[in-house]
Amino acid sequence: MSETRIDLSVIVLTSPGDLSWTKLVQDFSLFSNDSEMILVGSKPQSDLVESSAKKSDASDRTFWLHAAENRATQLNLALQKCKNRWVWMLNSDCRVSSQTLTALETSITKKPSAIHYFDLDLITDGPRIARVNALGAWLRSRLLALPFGNQGICASRETLEKAGGFDPRLNENEDVQLICQAKLNRIEIQPVAYPLTTSSKKYSHQGWLVTTGQEIRESWSKTFPSYFKYLKNRWLG
Repeated sequence: MSETRIDLSVIVLTSPGDLSWTKLVQDFSLFSNDSEMILVGSKPQSDLVESSAKKSDASDRTFWLHAAENRATQLNLALQKCKNRWVWMLNSDCRVSSQTLTALETSITKKPSAIHYFDLDLITDGPRIARVNALGAWLRSRLLALPFGNQGICASRETLEKAGGFDPRLNENEDVQLICQAKLNRIEIQPVAYPLTTSSKKYSHQGWLVTTGQEIRESWSKTFPSYFKYLKNRWLG
């Protein structure tokens, strides 16, 4: 069992057909006894969750929710169910170690009112060149203070409420909207001094170049307009 003292409510969004979260559930044995993991998807999978959680002796603290395929709606539903003060949102293909938890606890203790995020450590289950994408995420996060949801965003429930939560009217970019709203409310965006391990498999399906090109196009057409709107509100009111 981990020696970390902070009790976390971990929210994991899942996709149909993706079972990578079953490995993440096994990491839950590292968490404190009063931590909980809430998995959210568009289809019921309670039986599979229970069988996976038994491997980490955490079946009584691992739950499944299902809601419409809208990330903001799913996140808001999970937030309503969270019992702990600290909420950590993870992608299903992340892996957590005791070092990850210790670094997060240290970051929270130093700056409890901030929104915390991780740099990415892409494991080599995809092309090695995907490390360039991890570097790109580092630059975006540091230069613009704009981490994405796949970077393990963590904050207190009070901080998330101050930031305005997740807008259910959005079908995408709910993570960017949250960060922009947080910045408008003078909430600090704080990097954790340890990377979050995550998969790079997605860069194998269509190839690194095609997938990276899609990500760049989506950033310019969807992500950065939200950020530019934030800048306008920040400086021009």
